[in-house]
Amino acid sequence: MKTSVIISTVNRKQAALRLFESLVAQSTPPDEILLIEAGYAPWDKSELPPSLQPGFRVIDAPGMSLAAARDLGRKEAAGNVLFFFDDDILPPKNYIESALHYLAHHSTIMAVGGAYTDRAVQDRRGSSILIGRLLGIYADGRRNRLLPSGWADYVRGPYAREITHADWLFGCNFAVRASAFTKAGFESRMAAWSFLEDVFFGVSLKEAFGDCMRVLPALKVIHDPPASGGAINVMSLRMRMLYRYLLWREHISRSGRLHLLPFSLGMVANLLLMIKQERKFWVVTETAKSLRFILQHRNVDWDGANGFILSKD
Repeated sequence: MKTSVIISTVNRKQAALRLFESLVAQSTPPDEILLIEAGYAPWDKSELPPSLQPGFRVIDAPGMSLAAARDLGRKEAAGNVLFFFDDDILPPKNYIESALHYLAHHSTIMAVGGAYTDRAVQDRRGSSILIGRLLGIYADGRRNRLLPSGWADYVRGPYAREITHADWLFGCNFAVRASAFTKAGFESRMAAWSFLEDVFFGVSLKEAFGDCMRVLPALKVIHDPPASGGAINVMSLRMRMLYRYLLWREHISRSGRLHLLPFSLGMVANLLLMIKQERKFWVVTETAKSLRFILQHRNVDWDGANGFILSKD
C-alpha cells in the first residue's frame, strides 16, 4: 500500500522539522509527505533530511482552517493509506508499519490511531477525573467514546494497553484508508483552529461505515507542543462552545428536557476548565455571551456559528 503523510502547520517550522526527523527513522518510511502551510513560513526542500526530499511537497494555504487543510491534503495525496499528523508529535519508529499491518489484516476497519501522552494528560489528577465524571465530560476511559454531554471521552489507564473500539480518533495522529473518503469526510466548514474536528470526522466515519475505528497501543505518540501553544482567547472560547453545541445538536441531541441536562452540565465543566486555564473575568462574560447566543439561535448553521466566533464585538 502506498502511504501519504499529511501535516497541517501554521508557521511552526522547527516543530515540523523535528517531526520529519521522526519520519526518517520509521521502519517503513512514507512514500510521500504533504505539508499544508496555513501560515506564511517559507519552505525549501534543502531543509529536509535527504531521504525525504523526493516525496516532499508543500501546499501553501494561508489562513486555511485545520479541518479544511486536512481535507485539501487528502485530495492531493496519492496514497492508499493517509496518515494525518500534527506537527508537534513524535511517533514511535514502527508507527507506519504497525498501522499498515493492522489495516491489511482487518478489511472492515477504515481508520486506526493511537493515544498520546503530554504534560497536561500526565498532570491530570484523579480528583479532576472524578469531577469530570460527575459533570458528564469523562466516562470510564475504556475507549474513545462520544458522551451525551457532547464531550468525547478518551482511552486511558490500563485500557490504553489494549486494542480498543472507538467513536473517534485523536486528531494529532491517525491513519485512514483513502477509500473511506468516498462516504465520509472532514467538516471543512469549520474555521481556524477547528476545535473538535477529529470528533466530527469520527462521527462521519462511524455513520458511513459503522464500527470501523480502532485505537492501537503500538501507535501511541508523544504530543509535545511548543510552549506558546494552548492559550485561550475570545475566539477559541467561543469555538469551544459553539462547535460543541453543533456536535451535540446534530449528532447526539434527542427531544426532551432530560437530554438537555448532560449538555448543560458539560457547559458548566467548560466554564470551570476555562477559568482554571485563564483566571480572568472576561472568561465568565464571554461564556455568558456564548450561551446567550446559543439560546437565541438554537437552529444556527455553520455560517452563523463562524460569524459569531470570528466577530470582533
